Amino acid sequence: MNNLLAETFATVSQLPEAEQNAIASLILDKISAPRVAPFLISQSDIETLEKSYIFRDKTEVIEFINQYPFLLPVLLEAPVKISPYFPEQKLLLQVINDPEIPNYVHLIISIILTDLDPDEAMDREDELRKNWSRGLSHEIREHFYTILEYTDEF
Repeated sequence: MNNLLAETFATVSQLPEAEQNAIASLILDKISAPRVAPFLISQSDIETLEKSYIFRDKTEVIEFINQYPFLLPVLLEAPVKISPYFPEQKLLLQVINDPEIPNYVHLIISIILTDLDPDEAMDREDELRKNWSRGLSHEIREHFYTILEYTDEF
């Protein structure tokens, strides 16, 4: 038995019997609970995403989707939701991690703009948010958003 476990048992053994039983019950419930297999995005879903997105660090994006599988349906529908506002634009999928803000990690869809006027682009983005992304659940918006990005790379 490791030291932490031994210390914990020693501390618990000094508690009243009712509290010992309650703690024991919690521990047994936790260790006997069925284990859920981790989510793994299918190769078919990866291929579908690759048809719609350019990946910036594909491995990191796939790992993020595996960690937050509720994002997958949003990512699969996003190109259809975005295209009425940005019909000819490429979509870049990337994970952003801000080292200055703890736990600030998001999956971002960058809408790559090459020739759209900035004011027009921002108006379209506002409409997209109003009509689609604001309607997404809080849980999704906690880990995902879209941005506009001007670049000559693509």
